[in-house]
Amino acid sequence: MKTRVNVTYHLLYSKRKVNGSIPIYARITSNNQSVLISTGKSILEKEWNKKAKRVRSSSPNSQLINETLLTIENQVHSIVNKLIQQDKPVTVQEIKGILNKKDTPEYVPTIHSCFEDYITHIQKLMNKDYSKQTYFKYRITMDRTMQFIRMTYKKSDFKVEELQDKFLMDFESFLRVNIGNSPKTIHKHIQRFKTVLHYAVKRGVVKQLPSLHYKVKVPIKKVEYLTQEEIDRIESKEIRVERLNIIRDLFIFSCYSGLSYTEMRNLHESHLQTIDSQIWIDMMRQKTKRPLKIPLLPKCVNIIEKYELHTMRKSKGLLLPVPTNQKFNSYLKELNDLCSITTPLTCHLARRSFSTTILLRNKIHVEAISKMLGHANSAI
Repeated sequence: MKTRVNVTYHLLYSKRKVNGSIPIYARITSNNQSVLISTGKSILEKEWNKKAKRVRSSSPNSQLINETLLTIENQVHSIVNKLIQQDKPVTVQEIKGILNKKDTPEYVPTIHSCFEDYITHIQKLMNKDYSKQTYFKYRITMDRTMQFIRMTYKKSDFKVEELQDKFLMDFESFLRVNIGNSPKTIHKHIQRFKTVLHYAVKRGVVKQLPSLHYKVKVPIKKVEYLTQEEIDRIESKEIRVERLNIIRDLFIFSCYSGLSYTEMRNLHESHLQTIDSQIWIDMMRQKTKRPLKIPLLPKCVNIIEKYELHTMRKSKGLLLPVPTNQKFNSYLKELNDLCSITTPLTCHLARRSFSTTILLRNKIHVEAISKMLGHANSAI
């Protein structure tokens, strides 16, 4: 009697992830019995073709994932053939057991599998050790890397053991020419790429880190900051539009406190402490997770008091009415024009101005500035 084994693929909705993606599972069926096996792949529901039981061709990484599904299907049929040749019973449990063995088939770490492993690690620690921004940055780096592999090597993935400096050199060229990335962005992509590989080694997924010595040269960027005259010009400018008044206050607050956009947006009543009649901000830096302790200068105290009756304070206990990042940056551009400031206004520029114009020019030691800003080192 001929043994009939079917392999079909389904989305397992009960295991939907935080980012909305749903794991793809293989259902192996034989003699009215079936088992589910994880494929290790996840997608958004809209990317799944229910009729074809494959990822839609218009979806990101569709070719790579569909090839993985085909590989699993071929492995199942190969196992069935071997069991028949060895005159062993063909059951779905036996097939699943063989598939789950690490040495059958032999696991070969690839770039995509290492990225998936690290991104899963980030997802588990989302809003604890990692932010959503970090998650999306690594997703983008993974997508760029896989796009590069498909275009350059004409294949869906690349073995980690085959990595050489030439790979990184070609990757840099691809990002520069095909994507149009700046040297700084390219540097960040390759930095994340190497982080993923180091994590794979620590996990024991990759036995030995490939010998990669190639580094992207990042041009030294001039450190920009506002002068005291420019800060005063922004502060004293008469502005009749309420939303721009708020943005001006927030920018000045950052200039005199050194807080980033995220830290201003999260600044809560609980972050304020009074020590010897001096009000301090005591919180953790979002980026480095290091303690941040800053004495509030009178200008900052006045701005906080100005918004004491704002709805954000009453409803959530937040000290400042910070808008979305998109609106914040858009309004800063308007403030640029109103105040005739040539340097583009950003929150990072305000932090630089705090450390350079406000603190250094008042002879505050660089080590003290570094600790106040929550930096990992004294290179401000």
